[in-house]
Amino acid sequence: MGGRLALGAGMLLGLAYDSNRRAAQAELDNPPIGRMIDLSDGSRLHYVERGSGPPVLLIHGALMQAEDMAMSLLGPLSANYRTIVIDRPGHGYSTRPAQFVSTTSASMAGQARMIHEAMGLLGVEKPIIVGHSLGGTVALAYAVQFPEHVGGIVSLAGYCFPTPRFDLMPIMLNGVPMVGPISAHTMSADFGRMYLSAMIDRIFSPDPVPDYFQERFPGGMLLRPKQLCSNGEDFSAMVAGAASMYHRYPQIQVPVAILSGSEDRIVWPQYHAKPLHKIVRGSTLELLPGVGHMLHHARTDAVVAAIHRIAERIDERVGKLGLTG
Repeated sequence: MGGRLALGAGMLLGLAYDSNRRAAQAELDNPPIGRMIDLSDGSRLHYVERGSGPPVLLIHGALMQAEDMAMSLLGPLSANYRTIVIDRPGHGYSTRPAQFVSTTSASMAGQARMIHEAMGLLGVEKPIIVGHSLGGTVALAYAVQFPEHVGGIVSLAGYCFPTPRFDLMPIMLNGVPMVGPISAHTMSADFGRMYLSAMIDRIFSPDPVPDYFQERFPGGMLLRPKQLCSNGEDFSAMVAGAASMYHRYPQIQVPVAILSGSEDRIVWPQYHAKPLHKIVRGSTLELLPGVGHMLHHARTDAVVAAIHRIAERIDERVGKLGLTG
């Protein structure tokens, strides 16, 4: 019995050593592409900024980091906007404070507060916030908490309502206190390496994974134990986070554009995009035919056009306020 326990412990230690070694190598191979900003709680957020003009803030979804939206949207948008792409807290090179309790309904709200603080430090006023998937949840949390500090919202396949996600339970294990870090350093990291390519294929389906994404996206960064834990915590908090705030969506007064792929099987539009459109007055809904979850890659043109339309609506609102003022 003792020998088996020692063997099991040795195997776990070996897996943990290998995971840490691979994580360190991933960071050496993929240094930060932007800058760091220090927040009041001791955490740091990593962001990339390009261009000038009206501000646009891009917030990536789950199992991703800043490079996902940077490689699809940063170039097209920076020609007309001050475009900022941010690693959500706990992802990429952004950190979370030690006291960050992300397994409560405050998780999405907490991430939004951290990003809002960062925008203040950068002098960004009333950005158009573009959130993809779980980043869309954070964008909505930003809007309901800081209504006077948002110019507009573009929700890309956003997770908006508390629909159960039993398919994510294996990843949620990484967010369980004490158990999660052990899993993330051993089994989850090992399985992740085997199934990373299949996972990315599923996220893009039915669209093909673009060649540039396969060549340039730092997949090894996603398998670092600390990022596996962050994803587990996010998924554990996701349903409760949406449940805590969806009743406030009708209070959103800024222009809102909602885009979703008609073939999205990750965040189904009938449970999220369509109901959001019904309860947010003045919002627009665009269902992209034949497109899956990663619409900012499959239909970058449609996303950029939606951002342009939101910017025009903001200008119209400002003009009307100027006339009435």
